[in-house]
Amino acid sequence: MNTNVLLITFLLGIAPSPLESAITVLTPPDGEKAYQIAAQEFANFWQKVTDQPLKVLVWQGKKEDRLPEGDLVLIGSDAVHPLVHRLILDGAIESLGIAYGTDAYRIVGVRGQDRRYLVLAGGSGRSTLYAVYDFFRRQAGVEYFWDGDVIPKKPTIPFDQIDITEKPHFSYRGLRYFAHRGLHRFQAEHWDLEDWKREIDWLVKKRFNLFMLRIGMDDLFQRAFPDTPYPPTDGKDPDGVDRSYDDRTSFWPLRYRGQLRKAVLQYAFDRGLFHPEDTGTMTHWYSHTPSAFLRNRPDFPVTRDQKSGYSLLTHQVWDIEDPRAWEAYWQLTATHIREFGSPRLFHTIGLAERTFGATQRENLQRKLYAYRKIQQILRQHYPDAPLILAGWDFISWWKDEEVHRLLAELDPTKTIVFDYTADTADKVTFRDWQLLGRFPWMFGIFHSYARNSDIHGDYEILAERLRMAAADEKCLGMAVWSEISHSDTFLLEYLAANSWRPVEELPQATARYCRNRYPAQLAEPMQAVWKDFLRISQTVHWSHTGHRWISIGEPQFRILEGSTFSTLSPARLEAIRKEYERIGPALESAPVVLERLADLSGQWQENPFWRRDALDMGRTIANRAILVSLMKAALEMEAWRQGKAGPERIGQLAELNKGLMAALADLLAQSEDFSMYRSLERLRRAQPLDGIQPTINPHREQTLKSNAENDYCRSHHYELVRHVYQAELDAYWAWVLGRIRSGDKSPWQRPKEFTAQAKAIEDRFYQTPLAQMASGPASPDGKTFVEVFRRLRNLVSEVWQKVTF
Repeated sequence: MNTNVLLITFLLGIAPSPLESAITVLTPPDGEKAYQIAAQEFANFWQKVTDQPLKVLVWQGKKEDRLPEGDLVLIGSDAVHPLVHRLILDGAIESLGIAYGTDAYRIVGVRGQDRRYLVLAGGSGRSTLYAVYDFFRRQAGVEYFWDGDVIPKKPTIPFDQIDITEKPHFSYRGLRYFAHRGLHRFQAEHWDLEDWKREIDWLVKKRFNLFMLRIGMDDLFQRAFPDTPYPPTDGKDPDGVDRSYDDRTSFWPLRYRGQLRKAVLQYAFDRGLFHPEDTGTMTHWYSHTPSAFLRNRPDFPVTRDQKSGYSLLTHQVWDIEDPRAWEAYWQLTATHIREFGSPRLFHTIGLAERTFGATQRENLQRKLYAYRKIQQILRQHYPDAPLILAGWDFISWWKDEEVHRLLAELDPTKTIVFDYTADTADKVTFRDWQLLGRFPWMFGIFHSYARNSDIHGDYEILAERLRMAAADEKCLGMAVWSEISHSDTFLLEYLAANSWRPVEELPQATARYCRNRYPAQLAEPMQAVWKDFLRISQTVHWSHTGHRWISIGEPQFRILEGSTFSTLSPARLEAIRKEYERIGPALESAPVVLERLADLSGQWQENPFWRRDALDMGRTIANRAILVSLMKAALEMEAWRQGKAGPERIGQLAELNKGLMAALADLLAQSEDFSMYRSLERLRRAQPLDGIQPTINPHREQTLKSNAENDYCRSHHYELVRHVYQAELDAYWAWVLGRIRSGDKSPWQRPKEFTAQAKAIEDRFYQTPLAQMASGPASPDGKTFVEVFRRLRNLVSEVWQKVTF
C-alpha cells in the first residue's frame, strides 16, 4: 500500500488490518525526499525483524487531522515535522541537541499521556536515514555489510528508554569506484542499477556521505557535443586497444550506460549523498577524448609535449594555453551537471600523472597555471562551491616545496586538498606537504591498485596516521580511494567506524567485526582466527616506492613478462631479501589459521559471510606463500650461482611454488566472486532503462579478457590463475632448473624466449572461450571446501619449513 492510499485510509477512518502493528510511522509533509525514504526504511526493517507491517502516513499537521491510535514514530526534526515541533513546545523534549543542516542526529523515546513517541531526527534528510539505520542496529541487533545485512528475528523492538545523540568527527566520509573491469564483485563498471542501489543503501547505512564514480564518462561527450557519434554496440570501440585496460568498449550500449549513470546518481542524491563534479583538465585513460570528437575538429588544441605513459592522442590533456580547450572542458562539466549531477561539490585531478616542457620550472609553471584557470572558470559559475584537489599528482610528480607553493595560491575557504595517499608506507604525505594545521584536507587510504585484491594493510601505520589527522581541525574527511571495490571487507568496516569516530584500535576493531558479522557462537573462534590472520595480511601495505613495491606490485602474476625474479641484479636481490625478511616470518601462523578454517567449514561454509571471509583469508595466505617461496628461491638461486649452496632446495621450492598456485586456483574455484565467465554472465541481469535495452556487445569477452589479463590488472581471476599463471610458472621454473642442470652460472638475466612463451600462453587464453575455462560442476575442480583448505595448509607448512630468517 503506498503512502497516499494510507493517508486517505486514515482520513476516512477506515480500520487498519488486524495484521498491522499498533505503531504508525509519520513522515513530515515536505522536505527532502530522504525523509520519506527514511520512513519507508523504518517500516521495512521493522517488518524484517518482527514480521509485523507498519503503516506509513504523511502527517500534514492540519488542525482537522486526527492522530492515529497507538504509538507513533516521527521521522525528522522539528524543522520539518510539525509533531516534533509540538513535542518541543509542550516540553516533552527541551531540545534535540543537534546542529541543523549537518550529519548529526538524535534518537529519543518519549512517553506522552496516552502513547509512546519515537523521534528519529537528523540535521538533514541524510542524517535522518542514519538515525533509522542506527536505531535498528542498537535496538534490534541489525548489522550492515556491503554483501548483505544481518537481521535477527525478534517479537518486538523496544524504544522506551532510548536516547542517543550522534555526530561525526569528519565532515566527509566515503569511497571511490574506479574504472577497471574484470570481476563483478570488485569492479563497479560491471554493476547494474540494482547492484548500485544495494551499494548506495549500504553507504548510507554505514553513515558515509560521499562517493565518486571514477568509471569513465559514459556518454558525456555525446551529450555535450552532439556531433560526436556513439560507438558501435555490436563490436569493439574504435578507440579500444587490444589486450589492455585501454580497451574501453562498453559491455552495454554507451547510451544505456548514460541512463544508468543518471539513475544511479539520482538514487544517491535522493538519499542526500555528495558526488563531486569533475571539472578542469579531466581527459585521461578512463575518460578519454573520443577520436571522433577530434576528427570533427581537426584543429582542436591538444597538448603534444606531455611526458607520461599515456601516449595515445585520445588520452592527452588539451592545450591549456588555448581558450577553446577551457571552453570545451567547462562544457563537459556543465553538461554533466545538467544531465546527471548536482553542483554542490567539485573535484579536479589537475594535470595528473604527466610532466611538461623542457625544464622542471616550465613543468611547475604549467601545472600552477592549470590550477589557476580551473579555479577561475569554476568561480565564474559557482563562486562558493568547495573544490577538491586530488593529491595523487603530488606524490610522484611534484616536490614537496612545489606543493607548498601551490597551497600559498589556494583559497582555504573554498578549497580542500584530498590526500588519498595518506596511508603510503614510505612517506607521511600530509605532513610533508604542510597540510597539518594549515590547510583544509581529507585523509585518504589508497590501499590498492586494481591488482591488489587480497586482504592487506598495516593498521599500525593507519592508526598512527589517523591519530594525526583526527587531532587536526583542518582535516575534514576520511575516505578509501582504492582502484578496486569490496576486496577487503575488514578495511571497509574499519573505514566506517573510524571516519565517524576515530581512532579505533585494531583489537577493538577485530572484536567488533566478528561480533557483528558472525553468529554468536562463531564470533569468539573467528576473533582468534582473525587475530592470527591479521599478522599475515598486514605484511603487505600500499607503498609507492622502495622494496615494498615488490609485494604491492604482485610480480608473481606476471612472472614471464616482468623481470623481478629473472633479472637478479645486486640491487634487486637486496630488495627481495628485505621483503622476504619482512613478510616471511608472519607465515608461521598461516597453517594454524588454515586448519581452523578447515575445521569450521563443516558447520559454517554455507554461511555466506563466513564463507566469503574464509576464502579471502585463504587466498591472501596463498598469495603471501607464493611470493615468499619465489623470493626464497631467488635468494637460493643466487647462492647456487655463487657456489654458496646446492641446487636441491631450489627444486623443492619450485614444486611448492607451482603447487601453491594450483591451490590458489582450487580456492578461487569455490566462489563465483572470482570467475570472469560468471561475471560476464551477470551482465544479462540488467533491466531496460527509459526504454533503452541493455543489449550486450558481442565483443564483450575479448574486452573483458583485455581488461583483466593486461600487465597492470592481473589478480585473483580464476581463469587467469588456472590457465595463464600456472602455465607461466611452468615455463619460468623450466628455465631456472634447466640453467641449473646445465651448470650455467652467469648472472641471472631474463631470457628473450620469455616474451614468445608469454605470448603463446596469452594467445591460447584469448582464443579459448571463457565458458570452457570456467570452474563448475563439469570442471576438474571438484574439490570440497575442506579439502582445498587442508591442501593449502600442507603446502604452506612445507614452505614454512624451508624458509629461514
